[in-house]
Amino acid sequence: MNLSIVLTDVVVPELDVVFRAGEVTPIEVTAVAHRGDEWEPAQDALELTVSAGPEGEVFASAVWQSVIMADWSIGQMRERLRSDLVDFVALSSFGWGEMRA
Repeated sequence: MNLSIVLTDVVVPELDVVFRAGEVTPIEVTAVAHRGDEWEPAQDALELTVSAGPEGEVFASAVWQSVIMADWSIGQMRERLRSDLVDFVALSSFGWGEMRA
């Protein structure tokens, strides 16, 4: 899958759904190549790091992994990312247990 598609069709829409204006400060998206080890295969990945809230709490996730998520649809990737982001907000100091999205 093209990484720009993952960014525009998965990452950006889910950030817009979960976070409120001004909550997210820096966003870092990194394309990496993992060499693999005994637990995970060698694969390319798109990793997302978001700092949010007044305390700059950090969320990090591999949004896309070329081998593990090879057969995943855009919808499945969005659902997984949204679930992870909602959990992050609910456990954060600024979300106060809110369930968003």
